[in-house]
Amino acid sequence: MIKSRKMIKYFLTVSGWTLISRIAGLIRDLMMAAYLGTGVIAEAFQAAFSLPNLFRRFFAEGAFNLAFVPLYTKKLASQKNHEEFASQALSTLAGLLILLTLISQLFMPYFIYAVASGFAGNERFDLAVELSRIIFPYVIFISITALFSGILNSHRHFMAAAAAPVLLNIILILSMVLAAKMNWNIGITLSWGAFLAGISQMGLVYFAVRSLGIKLTLQLPKLTPDIKKLFILAVPAILTGGVVQINLL
Repeated sequence: MIKSRKMIKYFLTVSGWTLISRIAGLIRDLMMAAYLGTGVIAEAFQAAFSLPNLFRRFFAEGAFNLAFVPLYTKKLASQKNHEEFASQALSTLAGLLILLTLISQLFMPYFIYAVASGFAGNERFDLAVELSRIIFPYVIFISITALFSGILNSHRHFMAAAAAPVLLNIILILSMVLAAKMNWNIGITLSWGAFLAGISQMGLVYFAVRSLGIKLTLQLPKLTPDIKKLFILAVPAILTGGVVQINLL
């Protein structure tokens, strides 16, 4: 009976925040349609915003978390260095994403051509490249958010992870309102809004992890036995998840 009550509580927590996120997302999309329409800025922003989300689904919320959560949960159950393993995974993920972000900044025109080749030769292309260079670091923060969310879920703390997506929608809504009032370029303002939203989401789940007494430290990435096992589990997920993402692309 107690377990059933807890399950209902967890279900209501996640579903409640997910509902709020969906409502906020609907408001965000309606406001984007009103503020941006279907013009050059709207198309460039959508292309730019799709890039970090593509890599987020491919790596963090897909392969990496599918491999990380079972290993972390096993270590947590046996009380064997779960914090050290989480720190190693965090450092490895952060290192890979920082490298990816640096590469993307150098080769952003090619990235945009890959997702929006129809933009080539007109003003949408240059604007999409500019906005993408602002937005792309979002992938670092949202991927680390996914890792922290996996830790929280393993400890059966679901609220912060479920509430995090609401922040993105709220900040993008406020960005559009602020851009309109201050007469700022709405595409650039939205891009910086997405960047700020990533930091805010990561901050929310990070403090939730800290509130559980879990102390994570950034360290130089090392190919430890645990990280090797993590990659061994992640590779099949990368291959299968990659097929889906490549088809979507």
